Amino acid sequence: MKIEELNGLYLDAEACDAELFAEQRSNVLLCSGNHYLRRSSKFWNAVRRSDNLNKQQKIRLTKNHLQKITKTYANNILGFAPGVGIFPRQDAELSDVKAAELNGSVWEDLKTRHKLKKKNRQLAKDFSEIGEAVLKIFFDPNAGEFTGYEPEIDESGMPVIGEDGEPKGNPKFTGDLVYERHLAFNVLRDPEGKSWDECRFVILRKMVSIRDLKKQFEGDEDKLKFITQTGRQTYQVFDGQNGTYSTSKDMLMVREYYFRPNGEFPKGYYYITTESGILHEGEIPLAVFPIVYCGFDEAATSARSFSIIKQLRPYQAEINRCASKIAEHQITLGDDKVILQNGGTITPGGTAYGIKAVKVTGGAPTVMQGRDGSQFGAYMTAQITEMYQVANVVEDSQEKVSQVDPYALLFRNMNEKKKFTTYGEKWEEFQEEICSISIRMAKAFFPDDYAIPVVGKKEMVNIAEWKSTEDIAYQVKVEPKSEDTESIMGRQLALNHIIQFAGQQMSQSDLGQLISAMPFANKEKALSDLTIDSTNADNDILRLDRGTPVPPKKYENHAYIVKRLTHRMKQSDFEYLDPRVQQNYDMAMKGHEQVLAQEEKAKQVAEAGYIPTGGYLVTCDFYLPETDPTKQPKRARVPFEALQWLLQHLQTQGMGQHDIAAMAGGVQQDLAGMMGGQRPQQPMRPRMAPPPGQSGGMESAAGSPPSQATIMSSVMGG
Repeated sequence: MKIEELNGLYLDAEACDAELFAEQRSNVLLCSGNHYLRRSSKFWNAVRRSDNLNKQQKIRLTKNHLQKITKTYANNILGFAPGVGIFPRQDAELSDVKAAELNGSVWEDLKTRHKLKKKNRQLAKDFSEIGEAVLKIFFDPNAGEFTGYEPEIDESGMPVIGEDGEPKGNPKFTGDLVYERHLAFNVLRDPEGKSWDECRFVILRKMVSIRDLKKQFEGDEDKLKFITQTGRQTYQVFDGQNGTYSTSKDMLMVREYYFRPNGEFPKGYYYITTESGILHEGEIPLAVFPIVYCGFDEAATSARSFSIIKQLRPYQAEINRCASKIAEHQITLGDDKVILQNGGTITPGGTAYGIKAVKVTGGAPTVMQGRDGSQFGAYMTAQITEMYQVANVVEDSQEKVSQVDPYALLFRNMNEKKKFTTYGEKWEEFQEEICSISIRMAKAFFPDDYAIPVVGKKEMVNIAEWKSTEDIAYQVKVEPKSEDTESIMGRQLALNHIIQFAGQQMSQSDLGQLISAMPFANKEKALSDLTIDSTNADNDILRLDRGTPVPPKKYENHAYIVKRLTHRMKQSDFEYLDPRVQQNYDMAMKGHEQVLAQEEKAKQVAEAGYIPTGGYLVTCDFYLPETDPTKQPKRARVPFEALQWLLQHLQTQGMGQHDIAAMAGGVQQDLAGMMGGQRPQQPMRPRMAPPPGQSGGMESAAGSPPSQATIMSSVMGG
C-alpha cells in the first residue's frame, strides 16, 4: 500500500470515533478531578470573597463520585480476577503436565521482570475509567540486557576504525518482550468493523522524539527525509493531568498500521509510517496479532466500548447542580437579616460580662434567618444513593460484618463476586490472551539457555520439552487463577480435609505432592525429601518418551519408579509410540526389576540366616568321603564368602581364631556342638594314619570316615 492510501485509512478511522475520543478524554478529566475550568483561573477566589453575585456570575461545583465508583470497579476486578495460570490440557498426560509447569515458570518470570502487576493495575484503571484497555506485545531485539558491541564491517570485510583509532561498533542486546500500553483515544480502528474482532486493521498513534527517529535510521537518506516536522505537522498533545493541550516540540507522530491475517495478508501485515512516508513494513512475526483489547460495555453495531461513566453522567450532573444551588443560597441568603420599620434605627447599647446590647428606635425589628440550602439536601442525597445503585456498588460502601466461620465468609464473598462476573470474565479473557501471546513469543525468540535459570537446573533435561511444546491452544490451556484471600483459603480448607481423612493411607510421595499443592505450604526446599521420588520419575518418563534410554540408578526408589512405569505403559497411547521408545521402556522396567530382585534376594538371605556362597573356592584340610568306598576321600573346597562369613560370626560371638586354636580337640568339638544347638552323639577322634600325601583328616569312633554333615557341623560351628 502507498502512503497516500494509508493516510486515507487514518483520516477515515479518526473521523468515525472523534466523538468517542472527546468523551474518553473527558472521562480522564472527571476521574482526575479537573472539571470545567483551569486551575489557574481566578474565578473561584472571586466567588469565595464576594458578598453577592451578579447576573453574569454562576457557581458550578462538583461532588466527584465518579472517581470513587471507577476505583471500586478496578479494585473488585483486580481482586476477583487478578491473573491467570497455565494448566495442562490433559491432566493424565505427563508431557502436558510438564509443559504446563515449564511454561508457567516462564510466565512467572515475565511477570516479575516486566512488572506486569503494575501494568495490570494501569490497564484496569483504563478499563473502568476510559472504557477500553489496549496493550501491544512485541519482541524488541534492542531491549534486554546489554551484551557488548558488535563491530562494524566494511565492504572488504575489515572492521571500521573510528576517529579515535578504535573499531566502531553497534551496541548489542539480548532482546526481550515489550509490553506497551496505549490509551484508547490514541487507538483507531477500521470504520467498517461491527465488532473489535471484525476490524480489518487497527492503527496506533504516538509521539516520538525526532532525534531518536533520526538516530534509528542513521545512514538511510530515503527514510530520513520522512522524519521532518513541518508547520502542518505540529500536533496538539492532550495532557490528562491538568486537562490542557500543548503544542509538541521536536516531536513527530508515528502511525502503526496492523492488518489482521486474512486472504489479502495470510500472516498479517504492518506498516510504521509518518505522514510523509513509510519507515517499516513487513509480515507480522509468527502471524500473531500483537494488539490485545478489552472493552467495558459494548455498544450494539459498534466496535468500540464505553465506560460506566457514560451511564452515570446524568446523575453526576444533577448532583453537581444541587451542590451549586446550595452554595448559591449560602452566598446570597446565608447570613441572618434584620428588618426595621421605616424610620427605625439600631444603635449600640451598654455591655456587661458576656452580654452585648443594642438600642432600637421605632417598632421592634424582625429577624429573618439565613438559608443554608438544606431544602436541596434530601434530593441530592437521593440522587447519590440512586447513582450508586445504578453502578451496582452500593454494598461496597457499607461496613463489612466480620465472619468467624470461614465457610460462611467464602459463601458471602462468592455472592459478591457474581455482581462483577461480566466484567471479571472479560478481564480474565484479556489476561489469557496476554499470557498466550507472551508464551508463544518467548518460545520463538528466546534462546534455550534463557529457560535454565527460569525453570531451575534440575529441569535442564526438560528444556527440549518446553521448546517443543505445541501451540498453547492444543496442549496447554490458560485458565483464570484467582489469588485473592478467599480463593486461597478455599483451596487450603479443601486440602486440609483430604489430608485429615485420607492422609494415613497415602504414601510418602503422594502426601508430599498433596502438601506441595497447598498455597501456604508450597515450599520446595522443605518438601524436597517428600517429592524427590515423584520428580525423578517424571523426568525419567519424559526422557523415555523423547526416545532417550534411562538406565536405573543405584539409590533410586526402584519400587516407586516401577509403579510409575507400569502406569505409563498401561495408558492407551503407549501402543502408538515408536517401537524404539517402547523398547526403552521395557529395558528400563527390566533394569529396575532386576535391582529389586537382587535387593529382595539379599533381604531373604539376611532374614533366613543363609550362608553366602559367592567368591572363589578355597581348599581346606578336611576330607569328604566318596560314594564309592574304594576311592580315597577328597579335600573340601569351600567358597571364600562362606569362610569370611564364618570368621565374622566368630568375631561377633566374641571368640577369635587364636582362641579356638588354643583349645584342646575335645573342647573344640563341644564348642561346635553348642553353637549348633546340640552336642555330637559320638565323640570324634583324629585318624590314626592319614592317606599318603594327606593330613588333617577326621573319622568317627568306629573307624569309618565321618559324614559330610558332621564335618561341616564341626567346621561351621553348627
